[in-house]
Order: sequence, then C-alpha cells, then structure tokens
Amino acid sequence: MITTPLSPEFVAGLTAGEGCFDLQFHRDVRRERKGSPVYYSWKVQFVINLKNKDLELIKKLPEVFGCGTVHTPIGYARFSVQDIDNLYHIVLPFFRKYPPYGNKQKDFELWAETIEILYANKFVRKPARGKQGFAKKAWKRTSFQRILELHKLMQPYKSIRPQGYKWIKEAERFAETLED
Repeated sequence: MITTPLSPEFVAGLTAGEGCFDLQFHRDVRRERKGSPVYYSWKVQFVINLKNKDLELIKKLPEVFGCGTVHTPIGYARFSVQDIDNLYHIVLPFFRKYPPYGNKQKDFELWAETIEILYANKFVRKPARGKQGFAKKAWKRTSFQRILELHKLMQPYKSIRPQGYKWIKEAERFAETLED
C-alpha cells in the first residue's frame, strides 16, 4: 500500500517510461442527427498506462495533478488528462518544471506547442454546459498546418501504431479550406 505522496521527480521518471503525450485527429459520425454528419477534431491527452497490478500507483496520480481520471480497462490501470484547460494550466507547467527524461522530453516539447495552439483556438460552444470545441472560423491555416507538422514530428517518439495517421489526410484537406 502506497501511503506517501508521489514526488514530482518520480512522476517525471514514470512518464518517461510509461507515459504518453498523445495527439490524434479524430473522426466522429453523429448518427443520431439527420444525415449523420461527420465532425473532425484534434484529440489531445496525457496518459500513463500500467498493468492492473499497479492500480494503487495509478490512483495516486490525480492527487499529484489535481485533475485527471483513472480507468481500469481489462488488464490495465490508466490515468489520463484530456481537458484542454487542465492540460494547458496544470500538465504543461508541471512538465516544464519537472521535465520527463530522454526522448520523452522532446516528445513533450512538440506536444506542448500543440497544446498551446489548441488552447489559443478553443471556444466554448455552450457556456452553460462547458462544452469545448474548435471552430473552423477560428483557425488560421498556418496554425492548423503547424499542428499537422508537429503531429508528424512526434511520430518517431511513438510506438508503431497503424492508426497513427488514420484521419491525417482529412486534416490536410481541411487545412486547405482555411484562410491565412
């Protein structure tokens, strides 16, 4: 049983080995709406994924960050932060003060630039419900294309996954419709 708080240095080391600074271009089909419209968006998150035997350790991470959720998919214990405000105001400052080691540090730097761009382009769709999104009219082509470039630069630091570029061609087509 873990009774002491996790040190920031320990979390930085854990992140270097088991963490992920994730960026994906995501497709969502709204089948409940007439015509089943398709929406695309950037999905960003910070994740630490361990075997379920380390669930106790994963459960300590929300105490370190003051945000995030713990999930237990079959065989795993997973901590993630997906909210853009928490990523920008909590996760970025944490890892700027306690950078992860090795290649994960370069991955973080690329991801951090992405978070800053996404945060600058966010808007609140429905303030009463606090939903966040990204409006086409808010995007400048250069910002969107920079995220595409950062996504490509991050790939050498990722595990090989076939879905890594799943919707990137759609993102590239979207970027061409934006104004400078």
